[in-house]
Amino acid sequence: MRSTSFAVVWLFLICAATAGADEFRVRQIVIELQDDCTDAPPTIYLVFNDDETHRVTATRRPGTGSTWTWPDSEQKPLTFSDPKDVHASVQFAGNRTFCRKPDNYKNEMLRFSFKCSSVPLPNLLISSKPSLTLVYDRIVGKDQTDARPPACIEKATFFSANPRKLLGYWENNEHVLLYLLNRMSPALPLDELIHDKDGRIRATTIGRPEMQKMWMELSSAKSNNRIPSPVNIKLLDDSKFQSLTVEPMPK
Repeated sequence: MRSTSFAVVWLFLICAATAGADEFRVRQIVIELQDDCTDAPPTIYLVFNDDETHRVTATRRPGTGSTWTWPDSEQKPLTFSDPKDVHASVQFAGNRTFCRKPDNYKNEMLRFSFKCSSVPLPNLLISSKPSLTLVYDRIVGKDQTDARPPACIEKATFFSANPRKLLGYWENNEHVLLYLLNRMSPALPLDELIHDKDGRIRATTIGRPEMQKMWMELSSAKSNNRIPSPVNIKLLDDSKFQSLTVEPMPK
């Protein structure tokens, strides 16, 4: 019995040591933005491993025009299980980048370089009445000039009492799905909702009757090209949903 207990303790210590050895820590991030990012402000957002809910801020390094760093004060290091899986993108009002893997990792410092969109991009404001939990997925295309483009689906969950700014909506290079309450509800194709018949981006508000109709259509095999899944319309009633609004906004 004693030898068995000793073996269990020894196995635990080995696992703990291995976990510590495999921990990938980042105390500083250096970001180089290329010449097509001339409109980048002093503070930009960095989205790590698709977690847009908790995007971090990086600030322009004094005396440089194209280098941003994180953090700008003492903060706990970021931790990852495997450096090979790390990827990130940059967002700021009016622009964004593709997702990229780091160029270098050394001495707990990550280095990235990014290209921005060559044209200004619209920002979208997402809100609802009443305030509800909203979710969106930004399915970002791959940079065809990148030899190591990662798969990239940036996810955000937020409470619409604080309307979310979707920064740098990159039409034709990303596909955005929007969910009411959680991802168990039908995925609303934001790309289709915000365009008028001429393809221009416009403000749109979806009321209760229209939302119920969309949920029914999106859950059908005919519109989603998949096995039909039941839709719990009662969720709309329980949440007292009135409307969802997506609108372009100035920088």
